[in-house]
Parts: sequence; structure tokens; C-alpha cells
Amino acid sequence: MDIQLEFELENDTRPETCFLQGADTVIYERLAVGNDDLKKVTRAHLEQFGSAGLRTLCLAYRDLSPETYESWNEKFIQAKSSLRDRETKLDEVYILSGHFCLVLMGGVVFYK
Repeated sequence: MDIQLEFELENDTRPETCFLQGADTVIYERLAVGNDDLKKVTRAHLEQFGSAGLRTLCLAYRDLSPETYESWNEKFIQAKSSLRDRETKLDEVYILSGHFCLVLMGGVVFYK
């Protein structure tokens, strides 16, 4: 799973947007409650693409207040620079990002 952030200009009052991409099973675990129709249609498309031998990813996003982002980013930096149990700590931080209640953007197909 990758996490990407869109930053606004320093004086901009809009929230930062956190984008996540990853396997459907990982992203679906972190989605907000609701939008069941979109989830169902997207899941069907992903299964169809996968059955055809195509590789797929899911995309989701969440707008974050500066305070929420700063709190999460501090934990992320600590986990990323850890010398012991780095992967476990990063997984824990990624799980925290799941508590952001992501909104599904959809599934995509990509080629190697």
C-alpha cells in the first residue's frame, strides 16, 4: 500500500488530501461505511479484470485537517526511521490511516 499526500500552498485553508493505492483487499479493509453500490460495482470490475489476467489496484482518498495530518505524519516518520520492527511499526501506522475512513475512488488496471 502506498500513501501519497497532496499539499496545498502554505496559506491555503483547504485540508490536505491523503491518497492511498494498493491491493483491493487492503484498501477495502480501510474504507468508510457506506457507498455500498460503488463498492459492489468496483469489486465486480476488479474481479472481471483479474479473471482476464490483468493486474489491478484500488484508489481511495481522505481529506485531512492539518492537525490530523501532523499527528499521523509524526507517527509515520518515527516508524519509517525505526531500526527495529520497522515493517510492523509501518503497518500499525498504515492501520491508523485506515481510521481516516477512506472514500473509494475506484479500481484501475495497469500493465507492467
